[in-house]
Amino acid sequence: MLAAVNFLFSQLMIDPETELSYDERDALYPKADYPATEAKSFVGAPVELLLVKNNDASEDDETEELRGFDAEAEIVAQKLRELKDSGVSVYDKDRKEYRPIRWQDMAVLLRAVKGKSQVLLEKLRAHDIPAYAEADAGYFEEKEVGLVLALLAVIDNAHQDIPLAAVLHSMVGGMTAEDLASVRADAEDADDFYEALSAKAERDANGKAARFLGKLEGWRRLSRRVGVPELLWQLYRETGYYDYVGAQPGGLVRQANLRMLIDRAADYEKTNFRGLFRFLKFVRQMKDRDTDLSVARTLGEKEDVVRIMTVHKSKGLEFPVVVLANLSKKLNFQDVQKKVLIHKNLGIGMYCTKSEGTLTWQYPTIAWRAMKEAIQNEARAEELRVLYVALTRAREKLILVGSVKSSAEKCAKAWCRYTERKETALPGHAVLGAKNWLDWIGMTFARDADAGEVLRELAGVSNLPRIDYPSDSFGTPNFDLQFVTASSCAEVEKEETVDEWKEHIRKLEPIPLSENSERASALSWNYGYYTDIPAKMTVTEIKRRAMEQENPASFVQARPEMSEDDTDTVQRDFPPPEFLQEEEIKKGGAAFGTLMHAVMQNLRLDGALDEADIKSQLDAFVKEGALTEEERRAVRVPPIAKFFASPVGRRMKEAKRCWREQSFSLLIPASEMEPKASQQDEIFLQGTIDVFFEDAEGRIVLLDYKTDHGTTPELIRKRYKTQLDLYARAIEIITGLKVGEKYIYRLSDGDTIAM
Repeated sequence: MLAAVNFLFSQLMIDPETELSYDERDALYPKADYPATEAKSFVGAPVELLLVKNNDASEDDETEELRGFDAEAEIVAQKLRELKDSGVSVYDKDRKEYRPIRWQDMAVLLRAVKGKSQVLLEKLRAHDIPAYAEADAGYFEEKEVGLVLALLAVIDNAHQDIPLAAVLHSMVGGMTAEDLASVRADAEDADDFYEALSAKAERDANGKAARFLGKLEGWRRLSRRVGVPELLWQLYRETGYYDYVGAQPGGLVRQANLRMLIDRAADYEKTNFRGLFRFLKFVRQMKDRDTDLSVARTLGEKEDVVRIMTVHKSKGLEFPVVVLANLSKKLNFQDVQKKVLIHKNLGIGMYCTKSEGTLTWQYPTIAWRAMKEAIQNEARAEELRVLYVALTRAREKLILVGSVKSSAEKCAKAWCRYTERKETALPGHAVLGAKNWLDWIGMTFARDADAGEVLRELAGVSNLPRIDYPSDSFGTPNFDLQFVTASSCAEVEKEETVDEWKEHIRKLEPIPLSENSERASALSWNYGYYTDIPAKMTVTEIKRRAMEQENPASFVQARPEMSEDDTDTVQRDFPPPEFLQEEEIKKGGAAFGTLMHAVMQNLRLDGALDEADIKSQLDAFVKEGALTEEERRAVRVPPIAKFFASPVGRRMKEAKRCWREQSFSLLIPASEMEPKASQQDEIFLQGTIDVFFEDAEGRIVLLDYKTDHGTTPELIRKRYKTQLDLYARAIEIITGLKVGEKYIYRLSDGDTIAM
C-alpha cells in the first residue's frame, strides 16, 4: 500500500509547479506490524485500477459523467460483494488478530457525493449490501416517493399523461407497456390518456382500465373528506405498495421514505395551507427551486454498513478496504470563471470592456490570464493533496475506479507519452495539464513495468519504461490494471427472475428458490423444539385441556353454562354496561361466580358469620362502595352461612393463619403437558387460589369455591382434580407447607366435597 502511494506521488508532486515536493523525507515507510496468518488475507494484494469503458461520445459532459458513474457504481457493488463472499480476513488492530471481513471494514470515497451517493446506494441495495451515506438531498429522486407523488397528482387531476402513465405502468395499475400502447392506439381521437383510458373501460367493464378507474374514483372521494396524511395511509393499505417496496432490496429504507412522506404532509397541514392540491403545489415549488430533502435513514454510521463519504470527511479515518470512485470527475475550476479575479499575491485581474457606438465587447487581459493560471495551479495542488488523503485512508486494500470517457486508445496514448522519461517526476506541464484525478493516476500507472503493459499495448508503445525510480527506499509497488464493463448479466437475470416469480404468483404456485441460495437454506430451516404448547398458561387452561383429552364430548355436554373459572381466559376488551352485568349476575353465570368469590374473599372471619352477620357485612360493603345495590341483592346469603356452619368452615374461622385469593406463578416442565416436548422446556404457570389455611392442629387445608349448577360430587371431583392438584403443588413448592386436605364447596348446593 505505502509503496504504491510513494510511486504515485513521487511522480506527481513537483516543485514549483504544484508547490509540493516528494522525496525521502516525505515518503511513507511501513511501521505497522501485520503478523503472518494462515487465513486468507490481503497480504501481497495489488492496488487495483478498474477502468470503465464509455464510448458514447454523443452525450454532454454532465450526462456522460452520470452514465459513467452508474456503471462505476455497479462495478463497485460487484467488487464489494465479491470481497465479502470470498471469506477474506482483515487485521483487527484492537483485538490484534485476524478476523473475517465485515461491511464496516469497507468504505467508498468520492470527491463529492451530490448526485452520486443515491446512485451508489441503489446499486449496493440491489446487491444486498447495507450502506450508509450522509446525504442532504435525493429524497424526491427515490422511485417509491416519485410513484406515490404521481398517484397523488392523478387523484388531484387525472388529465396528466405522464403521472397517469407512470401509475398505470406500476404495480398499482398493473399494466404492461403493451397495455398502455393498446389503450392509446384504440382511442386516437382522445384528447389525453385519461380519456383514452375511460374509453377502454367502457368497452371492457371487467378489464384493468375499469378496475383502476373504479379505485381512482374512490380515492378522489376520499381525498375530499380526509387530509393528505390519512389519504396516504389509505393508499398504502389498499394498493399494498408499502408492503411491496418492503420486499424489494433496501426495503426498510424504502418504507421509511414512504412514512417520511406522511410526516412531511402532516407537517405541511399544521400550517394554514391544507388540501391535496396545495400540498402538490408545495412539492412542485420545492423541485423548481432545486430544494430537495434527505432520504430516510434506517442505518447508523456505527452499524455494520459500508460507508459512503467524501474524501474531506474521511480525514483522520482508516479502513481496511477503500474504494476510491469517480476518478474521472473534472477538477473544479469554477473560481476562474468570473470576469474579475483576485489573487492574494498577484492582486486583481479583470476583463477589458470596450464600446464603439452600440457595439460592446469584452476580452481577458494579461493580468486576468495570469490570475487564472495562478489560481488553477493552486487548485491543482490542493486536488493533489486531497488525492493523497484519499489514497492513504486504506490499510490493506485499495481499489481505484474511473470511467474512460473517450476511446481507450486515445486515453492510453495521452498517458503513455512519458514512459521513456528517466526522471522519476513527470514534467510539470503534464501534471498541470491533467483534467481529473484519473489523468494523474493513468500517467503514473503507464510507467509501471507490469500494470502499464495494458496501456502501452493500446497506445502502440513497445519499449519498457525507463523510469529511474528509487524502489530500494520507496518500496516496489504492486498494481493491477483492468478495463472492465458493468456486467449487465445480473440485471438481465434479475429481470427474468422477477418475471418468472410474477408468473408463479399469478398461478398461485410456490416460488422456486435456487439451490445455492442463502434464503433457501434459511427458509427450509426447522425449529428443533415442540411448538404446540404455549410458553405461558393458566391453571384453568390446563384443567380444560386435561378434561378435553379424557372425554371431549361429555365435557362439552356437562358444561351447559360457563363457570367462574373461565373468567381468566375469556377477557373482554371493555367491561359490559351495568344493565348487562345485572342480567349476567341474575342468570348465575360467570359474573355471579365472580361476585360470590369477591364476597367470600372480603368477609371478616372474626364475626358470628351467621345470616344476620353476613347481611350486616354486605350492607357495610354497599355503604363503602364495594358493592352496588343490585349486587347486594344478588348475593345468596344462606349457602355462605351454611359453609361457615360446616366443619370445614368452622376450622377456617378458627385457623392460625388464613390466605385468601392468593395469586401465584410457577415454572413446570413442559413435558407434563405434552410428552413430545423437550425435557429442558418449561411452562410459566399462573393461577389464583381461593383460600388455604393452617388449622388449629397445624394441618394445611386447601379450599376452592364453585358455583356450577347441575353437577354431582363425582363430576366435580373429575372436573377439578387437576386444578386442585396444581394448587396444592404450588403451595408446597412456594411455601414449603405440605397440603393435608383438599375440599371444594359448592355455593349453589351448599355442600362440601372432599377431593
